[in-house]
Amino acid sequence: SCTQTVSLAPSGSESWANSMALMGSGINQQWSLYVGDAVGHISVFQHRNGTSEGSAAAPPPDMKDLVLHQAWTHLHSLGVTALELVIEHNFLISLSFDCTCAVIDASTGTPFLKVENPRHVRYTGVVW
Repeated sequence: SCTQTVSLAPSGSESWANSMALMGSGINQQWSLYVGDAVGHISVFQHRNGTSEGSAAAPPPDMKDLVLHQAWTHLHSLGVTALELVIEHNFLISLSFDCTCAVIDASTGTPFLKVENPRHVRYTGVVW
């Protein structure tokens, strides 16, 4: 089955997933799913790859699931509206209803650059 259920970063209440970006590909490769939610958090999920420690055999493909790897709650004060990966520089670019654009280290969540729209209007698109 291709269906996965994920729980977003703790926010004190239920939150909607607004945007997603996928880094990596292939069944046996490590990949990460970035999910921006309605309260401004970004959750980073990774799949369980192949065998786990202490296990001799890989689980069947339908038993592989996503696990919450990191939760970044410090980037935006309102919902994340778009995510764009720049794989060659290991950047994740996020746009938000708080009228900001953040360039983030995709591995650690450390902000590299944050731009606030001086007219207090939200950015509606990003292309690298």
